[in-house]
Order: sequence, then C-alpha cells, then structure tokens
Amino acid sequence: MTYRTLDHTADLAIEVTAGSLDSLFAESVLALTDCMTRLGRVVPEQVREVTLVAPEPDQLLVELLNEVLYLYETTALVFSEASLSLTETDSGWSLAGKLGGEEFDLERHGLKTLIKAVTYHQLSVRSSPDGWLARIVFDL
Repeated sequence: MTYRTLDHTADLAIEVTAGSLDSLFAESVLALTDCMTRLGRVVPEQVREVTLVAPEPDQLLVELLNEVLYLYETTALVFSEASLSLTETDSGWSLAGKLGGEEFDLERHGLKTLIKAVTYHQLSVRSSPDGWLARIVFDL
C-alpha cells in the first residue's frame, strides 16, 4: 500500500499513489482502513460487492470511500482487500468490485482515528508520471 499523510489543520489528509486507476481506488480503500485501525490485523473473511456510478472519477472515489465508512458504521465491517474495476461510460464513470474484510474488533484491531466522512475539500484524482495520484481529506 502506498499512501502518506499530509499536514492539515483540523482534518486528516492523505495522498495515495498507484500504477492504475483501478489500483488507486483499491489502495484508497486500504489507506482509509489503515487510518482507522491496524490494517494488518484485518482478515478478509467476508466479501461485499460494491457497484457505484458518478460523473467524474474524483466524485466516484468519494462515493466509494463514503460507502466503506457507511458499511463500517452500519455493519461494523473493516476491509483489508479490494478488487475494483472502473469503466468510463457515455454518462460518467462506473465502479464494480469486491471488498474483503471482517467485523471490527476493538481489542484485536485497535482504533487509530474516528473518521466521520470523506470530503470534497482539496480532492483530486489525476494521472502522474508514475501512474495515478489521489489527494483525499477525511472529516474527523
């Protein structure tokens, strides 16, 4: 997983890099989990399918990460694997794939940061000389 935290006044900002757009979205899911808890202790024993659409890739990334947060809040699932495929369509972008994880266990996983939402503040998804880069800010 390739991400780093960025200085931010009140929220948590990260920058994720990957070789492809599909990988960037998958790495962003893992980075979110790692910001919340100890990613290495999450076992991918349950699989959740995810399908989303949005007009632009950056909006699709926010939708995906907010879906991951929603699943955490409503089913206590945290994810350590993501296999995602993005497709550009006439009306925007679609995402389909699977997330692998398990029910959150405070004692085993630990809690690093309580994230409330993914924001559009300073959001960017763009190609770079080395592949793809996303900048994401989480509301704490």
